[in-house]
Amino acid sequence: MLTKKQVESIKWYKQSGAGIPLCIEVPLFVISKRIYKKCGLYFPNDVLICLKSNNGLIFYHYFDYYLTLKEVEKMFKHLEDNDGFFEKLKKDFYPSARKMEKIGLDILDEKVTSIKFTKKYERFLECSMKFWENSLFVDLLDPFESQIIDFIFDSNKEKIDKKDLNVLLSPDKLSIFQEEQKDILKIYEIAKKEGSDSLKVKKMIKDHSNNYYWLKNDYEKVECLDEKYFYEILNKLLNNSSEVGILLNGLKKFEETKKNKTLLIGKYKLNEKSIEYLNFFNWVTSYRDDRKKYNQISNYILIKIIEKISDELGIDTELLKYSLHNEIMSVIKKDDKVLSEIKKRKEGLVSFSQKTTEPKTFSGSIAKEYFDIIEKTITASEIKGTTASPGKAIGTAKIILNQSDFSKMENGDVIVASMTRPEYVSIMKMASAIVTDEGGITCHAAIVSRELNIPCITGTQIASRSIKDGDLIDVNADHGLVKIIKKA
Repeated sequence: MLTKKQVESIKWYKQSGAGIPLCIEVPLFVISKRIYKKCGLYFPNDVLICLKSNNGLIFYHYFDYYLTLKEVEKMFKHLEDNDGFFEKLKKDFYPSARKMEKIGLDILDEKVTSIKFTKKYERFLECSMKFWENSLFVDLLDPFESQIIDFIFDSNKEKIDKKDLNVLLSPDKLSIFQEEQKDILKIYEIAKKEGSDSLKVKKMIKDHSNNYYWLKNDYEKVECLDEKYFYEILNKLLNNSSEVGILLNGLKKFEETKKNKTLLIGKYKLNEKSIEYLNFFNWVTSYRDDRKKYNQISNYILIKIIEKISDELGIDTELLKYSLHNEIMSVIKKDDKVLSEIKKRKEGLVSFSQKTTEPKTFSGSIAKEYFDIIEKTITASEIKGTTASPGKAIGTAKIILNQSDFSKMENGDVIVASMTRPEYVSIMKMASAIVTDEGGITCHAAIVSRELNIPCITGTQIASRSIKDGDLIDVNADHGLVKIIKKA
C-alpha cells in the first residue's frame, strides 16, 4: 500500500469512467499479478478508486507515468527483436474470450445455489482473467503517443503532414461498430427484395441479435439488444433512404482511407521496419476493439448474475454491485461478515496492486482521502491533449460520464468525457467534436472520430474536471488544444 506522502510524489496517468466494483475488479486490479506473470508487463504503482457520484458510480484508475514508460520500452524491444511475444498473447486471447462468453451465458440457466452454478462461475471467472491477461497491455500505450510515433517513423516523423499521419494510423480492419453497420445493410438489401417478414430476414435478424446483443453495455449498465430492437433499426432504414446513405458513405470512407494509406506509404518512402511497426499499431487498435466486445459481454454476464442472485435469494441488487468476484459464493451463502464489508464500500473503495503480490483493498472514507490527494497532483495550466482526429470546432460542452448523461446531448454539442465506448456511438454522431481525459492513438474515441470525420482530442487528463456543462469551447484538434470561450 502506498503512503499518502508517496502518492504526492508520483506523476500519475488517469483512466476513469462509469463502473461498478464487480465489473471493474478483474481488469483493473485482480489481474496485475497475473499479467506480470504471463507477459512480464504491469501497471506500476497501480491504484483503483471507486466512488459514488450524483448519477452513478465512477471508477478512477491511476498508474505511474514514468515507470509505465519503461514498460512501453519493453514492448518496443519485443517488436525490435521480432520474438513472437504478441502473437502468443493473441493466440491465447481469442479462445479464452469465446469460452468466457459461452460458459457465462450457460451460467444464467443454473440455479445460484446449485453445484453446476458454482463450477461454471469458477470457469467463467478463470476465462475472463485469461482474456484480460492477454490483452490489458494495450492500455499501457495510451499516454505515449509521441514515443509511439517516434518509434514507428523515426527520422521520417517531421516530414509527415498531420492529416496524412492520421490516415497512416487508421486501422486496416473495420471496427465492430462498422461491422454491425455492414451486416445490418446486408439484411436491408434482402428485406428490400423479399420483405422484412420473410423467413430469410427473420433468421438474419435473429443471428444479428446473437452477434451484437451486447453493443450498449458498459461497466455499470447492461441491456440485451433483442430481435425487436434490430427490427426497429431495419425498419428505419427501409423507411428512410438517407439513413442508408449515411451508413454506405461511412463504409466507403473506410475503403478510401485504406487506399490513401497505401499511397502515403509510397509518398513518404517508408522503410520495411516502419511499415512493420505501423501494421503492428494498426493491429493493436483492432485488438483493443475486439477486447472491448468481450469486455462488454463479460459485464453483461456479471450484472445478469447478480440480478439472478437478487431474484432467487432476495438480496438487494444495488448492494451486490459493490461485491467482488471472490465474494459471490459467500454472498450466495448469505455470509453476514462479507455482506457487512460490501455495505462499507458504498462510501468508497480503494485498491493498491503490485506486480508480484495480491491487491490490498480498503473500504470506506479512505478512498475519498486518496482520491483527493491524487487529483491534486494532476494539474495543468491549459487543456491540452493528443490529436486523435484533426480539425476545429466550436460548440457547447456536454460532460458525459455515463449513459444517464446521454439525454443532455444536442446536435453540434462537444462531448467531454473521461473516455468513450461503443455505447457512446449514438451521441458521437451528434457531436461537433470530442474531448477525452484519457486514451491514445488506439482508443475508441480516436477510432470513431476518424470514422465520423470530426475533431477529437484525447489524453487531456483534466478536461471533464476543468470544463463544465454548457461552457462554450473551442476545440483545436490540429494543435491538441481546448479553450473555454464563455463559461456557462
